[in-house]
Amino acid sequence: MKIEIPRQIGDYLWTRYLPESTYKTYVLIGYLNNRELSAEDYSEELMNVGLGEDKTLEKVVAEKRKVLEKLGIEYPENRTEDVALLKQFGLIEAVDGGKYKYVEEIKRPEEVLDLDEEEKSALEDIKFEVKHDRAINMILSLVLTNGKLLDCTVEHITNMTKVKIADIRTVLDFLVNKEKSLRVQSSKDISKLKKGDRVRITVNEEVFNEKRFIL
Repeated sequence: MKIEIPRQIGDYLWTRYLPESTYKTYVLIGYLNNRELSAEDYSEELMNVGLGEDKTLEKVVAEKRKVLEKLGIEYPENRTEDVALLKQFGLIEAVDGGKYKYVEEIKRPEEVLDLDEEEKSALEDIKFEVKHDRAINMILSLVLTNGKLLDCTVEHITNMTKVKIADIRTVLDFLVNKEKSLRVQSSKDISKLKKGDRVRITVNEEVFNEKRFIL
């Protein structure tokens, strides 16, 4: 049975605040609402059906715990708490008979949660990464496969990654000046690099290991 997850869950980056168990509970609610169940059977399945092993990496879990804790929200430890978190975020609402349904007009996290400037900046960084996902992965892969030290022309990078030079400038600026997971040595500012210019790209190990544990 196909479950239509509202696109805003991904577009608005709600997944940043949803532990795997909570997201699975959200999907389960969509599944149950496609079936004709009595209130008793609905409640039984919602609270007790198995959702499979949580395979989230420990670092990801730690990051989600940290994000939620900073917002004053306890990390859910059971199905009841998963449902409560979805209600708190305004992603589901109760209907007659003890059932739940997806909220149609989903708000953005910044409209529901009290986000500080650091968290708002983190959301903007994630949006940037989603937009430039392919370019980031191609450039990082090229650096890593060259022993974490890439000394070449910008044209070599474009040829190897098939990433446009404008996107290379944009992504390098983010990885070097914003995230600081890479270092670049060049005779020019990143924003002025041309294909014939030579760059030396190295990995900033400490930041890279913290920020880039998943590629």
